[in-house]
Amino acid sequence: MIPLVILFIAVSILVFWTALTGLPVDLGMAFVGGTEVRIDVGDIENPETQIDTLFESEQDSISSVPGTGEYIVTFASGVTSPEEVENKLNENPDMTLSQISQISPLLGGDSQKTALMGLGIAFALMSAFVFLLFRSIVPSLIVILSAVGNIAVATAAMNITGIALSMGTVGALLMLIGYGVDSDILMNTYVLREHKISFNESIHEAMRTGVTMSITSIAAMVVMTIVATLFRIELLADMGFVLAVGLTADIIITYLLNVGILRYYVTMKGDYI
Repeated sequence: MIPLVILFIAVSILVFWTALTGLPVDLGMAFVGGTEVRIDVGDIENPETQIDTLFESEQDSISSVPGTGEYIVTFASGVTSPEEVENKLNENPDMTLSQISQISPLLGGDSQKTALMGLGIAFALMSAFVFLLFRSIVPSLIVILSAVGNIAVATAAMNITGIALSMGTVGALLMLIGYGVDSDILMNTYVLREHKISFNESIHEAMRTGVTMSITSIAAMVVMTIVATLFRIELLADMGFVLAVGLTADIIITYLLNVGILRYYVTMKGDYI
């Protein structure tokens, strides 16, 4: 019941978000287009507050570039123009414009299509590989369920915490597909190809390796998220958070839900008593 409740909540959040915004997850500037400004703030105090005040909170994000004394400010497409940004910066002589760049909505749309195509191809190839490996529907569906569940929980958490979909978080979601497939293939292999020991012993053997790998990865992602947050490296912080949440969901879905489905499947087949 625990993983089913978690999945229900995650899917409900995604459905609500889709009804509210038209998309299951907010898109970052790389997908919708916009303006990115790099500002040298010098030695001014509370630079983030001053930047926020200068642009009247119209910006999407403010992040520092460690060791440079510069900040990167992003604006969604249509919010402002490069000329308006320069005019506002001229109002504050303590800030200097280092670089300004734009991503057109058309280019952002192309990036969105490419990212979604990449996720779709990865998922399709994963599904085909799993089916060829086990040549059985139920074990294959278990692996696919884990991957879908991991992504659903991770994207729902992104919506709650205000993390937009970017090239970095797309990469994190692709990695979650790999992690989910890995742990469930490991479990299926132990259970379906080793009948000399009991079902519970097979699961325990799989968990010794699978849970250890997942917990180690979660710990690494948590550390990366904390360090990246402290140094204001937004991309790495977002990726670490998405992976930590997704990997936690993977443990819950794999060993509290998929184990039960697999137990029922092998019992009906008569492989285990």
